Amino acid sequence: MDNEKEKDNEKLNIVDNTKILAKMVYDFGYLDKTTFISFQQHCLNAIKEDYPNASVQFLTDKFDIDLIPMLVSNKWDLDIIYTALTKERLDALHELGITVNVWTVNDKDVAELLVYWGVDMITSDCLE
Repeated sequence: MDNEKEKDNEKLNIVDNTKILAKMVYDFGYLDKTTFISFQQHCLNAIKEDYPNASVQFLTDKFDIDLIPMLVSNKWDLDIIYTALTKERLDALHELGITVNVWTVNDKDVAELLVYWGVDMITSDCLE
């Protein structure tokens, strides 16, 4: 029971810190120039609760049956490992107005293919 309570408190701290960070970004006038990216769904929800128009991306390494409904219902965009993306999946996401960021693409040929497909953003350590 104590372990469960500790996890709940930790989750609250993460949400509180996320809200503090989002407010700082807002106060500095950078909200419209910032995209918040997280694996933590509760953090993305916290940002959207305070700033409904904020750009947020759910970070994941898998594409499953629940992903698209979750993105649509929460009004999130997607940041996904590039190996989990296909052209068909990208097209389906774009048809729903979802921005797609892929990570971590360090191969120039792969990046060129993803650009050809129409991904919106590419995260890279170094494209060579």
